[in-house]
Amino acid sequence: MIGITGGSGYIGSHLAREFIKRDEKVRIIDIAPPPRDLVDKYFYADINDESGIFRGIEGCDTVYHLAAVVSKLRGFEDRRYCIQTNILGTLNVLEACVKLDVERLIYMGTSEVLGEPLYNPTDENHPRRPKTTYGITKCASEDLCYEYHVTYGLSAVLPRLYMVYGTNDIRPIRYHNVIVKFIWNTLHDKPPIAYKGCIRSFLFITDCVEALTLLKDKGKAGEIYDICADPKEAISTEDLAKLVIRLCGKNFEPIIQEPPSTDTKVKLPSGKKARSELGWSPKISLNEGLKRVVEEWKKYAAEGLPAK
Repeated sequence: MIGITGGSGYIGSHLAREFIKRDEKVRIIDIAPPPRDLVDKYFYADINDESGIFRGIEGCDTVYHLAAVVSKLRGFEDRRYCIQTNILGTLNVLEACVKLDVERLIYMGTSEVLGEPLYNPTDENHPRRPKTTYGITKCASEDLCYEYHVTYGLSAVLPRLYMVYGTNDIRPIRYHNVIVKFIWNTLHDKPPIAYKGCIRSFLFITDCVEALTLLKDKGKAGEIYDICADPKEAISTEDLAKLVIRLCGKNFEPIIQEPPSTDTKVKLPSGKKARSELGWSPKISLNEGLKRVVEEWKKYAAEGLPAK
């Protein structure tokens, strides 16, 4: 059985559906109820509850650990809870995996561990210099996973996700990355605010999920894998804002500002390791992905979906 902590979330629920399509047994382990189509796969457990997460993982041979405080903003809003959940919660998951002889753990890391890059494109060997509480907690959790691999022989694989976006994602706007924020503002005739000199590469959700499924059998224990778009697809946030405005059918210019000190200006991973070792490469171009997301959010806006 495949257990997915945080399986009620955006990436987790997409991952669950993909494994279900492949006739795998799936258990969603979360404190939040899952989407309606996944209710029968749901097991309530909080990763901060040692005994609860043990019961949730029991019977699973593979665990994808996605449960976390998952944004920089939420990390700023409640640092103590972010540290508790992302570090001590991960420790609880690791302890359960070792005691229950879980065959493989895939820990969901993030580009936020790097901070401002020393070189580009970056790779898995780039030094980690996080600038946020969230990034710091994800560094610590990576290190804990590696320690449990070395000390206890846990087969832990460590993907780092870079700027995942896609359809069917209706989280509150404030927790989205710039793509949905740009689209939402543009559809409401508010020029999107783009940060000067910032470069990003965005990965569509279906491509992300495909890579994560491959890690189950092809990922090497103790290894980090950047899961990201091709660097050729990278774009400045200024150009991204202009592209979104055009796709939304509007006719104004974005507002350009200097980025906050906590923002990383350039996120440009190479992704060579994942492509060579997993035999994987993204299929959805940025232009195609943006068209899909814009069309979906046009419908949400027409329905009056609140932007919280």
